[in-house]
Amino acid sequence: MKCKYCGTEYEDSRYCPNCGSNNDEYVEKEPVKEVEEENVFINTEKEEEKKEESSVDDRPERDKNVAGLLAILLGTFGIHCFYLGRIARGIFSIIFAWTGIPSIIGFFEGIAILVGNDRDFEERYNVKCVKTL
Repeated sequence: MKCKYCGTEYEDSRYCPNCGSNNDEYVEKEPVKEVEEENVFINTEKEEEKKEESSVDDRPERDKNVAGLLAILLGTFGIHCFYLGRIARGIFSIIFAWTGIPSIIGFFEGIAILVGNDRDFEERYNVKCVKTL
């Protein structure tokens, strides 16, 4: 055995005969293996892809025509609100469906969605949010 402090070689003993240090916990470490640069690059790239995949919102993409038709045909029950991710508004539409107001609002929202700009719809409802950790 070799003393980790003074380097003296000695046989099975707990203490170094030269300096008296306790060498019970001393374990020779294996030499560090050199890693090829390509493997490091590939592993780093895969880790970054995993981080990107896990940090992007996984909401489904919404279609403008489907949202417009749902608003016109089923706006009374707020189905288009659920489709577009506005859950609270959809619940209020169901609660107040007996008044007829949600059907009027849904009709005009459906017209506005169908006539509106595609880019505005994409920005409003299909934006991929990045989750912060």
